[in-house]
Amino acid sequence: MGVRTFGGFSDHDFELFAGDLFGAELGVRFEVFARGPDRGIDLRHVPRGKRRPDILQCKHYAGSTFADLLNAAKHEATILPKLRPRPNSYRFVTTRKLTLRQKEQLRDALRPWITRDDQIFGAEDLEVLLNAHVTIERQHVKLWLTGGGQLDALINAGVYHRSQQLLAETQATLPRYVETTAYFAARDRLRKERVLVIAGPPGIGKTTLARILLADAAIEGYEPIEVSGDIEEANSVFKPDELQAFYYDDFLGTTFLDDRLPKNEDKRLTQFIRRVSRSRTSLLVLTTREYILQQAAGAYEEFEREQLTSRRYLLELREYTRLDRARIFYNHVWHSDQLGREARRAISRSDAYISVIDHDNYNPRLVEYITGLSSHRLTDQDRAEYVSFARAALDEPSLIWRHAFEHQLDDRQRAMVIALASMPSKTVLADLAAAFTEFGAAAGIAMRGHSFETTLRVLDETFIVAHRDAGKLFCEPANPSVVDFVGVWLAGSPHEASAAIRGAAFFEQLP
Repeated sequence: MGVRTFGGFSDHDFELFAGDLFGAELGVRFEVFARGPDRGIDLRHVPRGKRRPDILQCKHYAGSTFADLLNAAKHEATILPKLRPRPNSYRFVTTRKLTLRQKEQLRDALRPWITRDDQIFGAEDLEVLLNAHVTIERQHVKLWLTGGGQLDALINAGVYHRSQQLLAETQATLPRYVETTAYFAARDRLRKERVLVIAGPPGIGKTTLARILLADAAIEGYEPIEVSGDIEEANSVFKPDELQAFYYDDFLGTTFLDDRLPKNEDKRLTQFIRRVSRSRTSLLVLTTREYILQQAAGAYEEFEREQLTSRRYLLELREYTRLDRARIFYNHVWHSDQLGREARRAISRSDAYISVIDHDNYNPRLVEYITGLSSHRLTDQDRAEYVSFARAALDEPSLIWRHAFEHQLDDRQRAMVIALASMPSKTVLADLAAAFTEFGAAAGIAMRGHSFETTLRVLDETFIVAHRDAGKLFCEPANPSVVDFVGVWLAGSPHEASAAIRGAAFFEQLP
């Protein structure tokens, strides 16, 4: 057991910590007061039906001499007789280490308010209390990041720190979050199956949904733990007898094709998934883009054997009703400090907001963008012509698709998206296969045995949606903005545009 240090605390930090620690030990709540003359009272608890308070006097003297502490105690002794009503009990708490002799000197200085040594608490006494109330340590980051603390907290301090930051970020997001049917369905599955993979296209709200599920679990007593590097972070802090909720965002990476998983990470991940799914006290929420999940399922036997895709909750735009869209947009507008009065008036004037919520390219990430709640900060011109700005942003799909298309798909997958975008909105499978093959040949893309089937499986329900109708299998873009994006992208990519024309398998593909 490492010895905790209190050097990271300010005096007020120490008072808050002491209030929590002694409150847990005594089963009461201590009042904490603002800075200023305390009249001998740092923390106070008044028992129900009583007038005389229990007092905690806190002295954060870890870096001072005992002589300084003793003088401070003598000064407190001159104030205590003036207290009205008189204290029912009095405890003197310090971050200094105390010998038996030093406790006796403090007791004598504070007599008659203190008559026993066990009313005085030094650093070692705080250690003993913390060992009995480990959860208090988790509530005070400065304590366990700067000291020895519990061994697991010391080793994995980064994990817990990220988790606290995660909850703070989630709390900031909550005011503009809308509880949709997707939330309730995902929550039910998580509670039932213990493990949930939230998948979907970029910008649909996967991360937000996962964070809300984690916050919900935290309210119910689960300790939230964010995983960042690899699943071993979760394994190292897993406690089978404690409520824990693990969160692993983009667990397959954002560029799966370029950044392969570390050696044996697929095995460790599936082992941890099984561990959590068998547990009664653990939850695991993971997020990933759907096409990356499909790529991983095909690339790793462990994922295929575990049937990882069966654990997914696919979040799609159709999960949001028209009312959901309106509430999401409204909440973002209400809480945005980027929108002035005129911009808000412009949205409501002539029902301009309807053109936003009914737009084919509507998605939560774009709503964040047009309300200035993402990395984009609204300019004076954006605000002055707000409705035009919002519509233009929704009309430009590259904000959603460009990064994924250029960096997360391989040549064959891009070829299929381009081929489909050039076809009628609803294309039979055989026609898409022909268009895909011809474009690939024109672009010089090597095709292997089952390239079409493999590529379609990866893209299905992300860039592409496949469905049966009247006994036939059709494919169409997952979102109308995919077609718009491909048109814009080809305009700036002469080589691919030329290949699209030379490789057209059908007259309808030609502009």
